[in-house]
Amino acid sequence: MEQNNLSTAIIVTEKFHNYRAHTVASELNLLHTLSPTSSPCWDKWKFLSKYFLREPIALIYYKLTGML
Repeated sequence: MEQNNLSTAIIVTEKFHNYRAHTVASELNLLHTLSPTSSPCWDKWKFLSKYFLREPIALIYYKLTGML
């Protein structure tokens, strides 16, 4: 983004990624807006999906390893 003189971003991601996307962008001091979307991996059975626990585990990992 710096190479192209871009100072803002619209982050388009799965709804359940929003918190992590916002956290990472904020840590990078990136002026951003989130635009949640949806795909088949996040449906009415989301609690049975392998993706459901991925986000909190990734956030904990990032915090513990100093990535955030």
